[in-house]
Parts: sequence; C-alpha cells; structure tokens
Amino acid sequence: MGSFPCHRCGRVYSHYPSRQRHLKYECGKQPTFACAFENCAYKAKRKQTLKIHIINQHSGHKRKMMSEFLKKYI
Repeated sequence: MGSFPCHRCGRVYSHYPSRQRHLKYECGKQPTFACAFENCAYKAKRKQTLKIHIINQHSGHKRKMMSEFLKKYI
C-alpha cells in the first residue's frame, strides 16, 4: 500500500485516486453542496456526505419529501 500525501495540507492517503479526488474537490475549497431543507445551514464538499446528512438529520420528515430531496443528490 502506498503513501500519498497532499502537498497543500499534508493529509495522507493510501490510494492515489483518493488523493487526486481530495485535491480536485476538497482541499482548500469551500463546501458547495447545501442542504435544501428549511432552516438547515449544513454544507458539504461532497455530494455523498450531504446525502448521508439528509438521511441522518432529516429522517423525521415525510417519506415523500425525503425522496424528493434525495433525488437531487443522487
């Protein structure tokens, strides 16, 4: 297994593609995926992270509303 450090922040990755994804979408960038639920200020750098947030934090909402929001992020 390799060791692939980020030259910007020093974070180390086991796999080269993971480091490349980090450099392209995360390192030094502001979160771009915002939660669309009312009164929720959560933002994420990755779409999958936002999807997990919606499932974990907004699971009490009606199923129809949840599926409509999740369609936006799949």
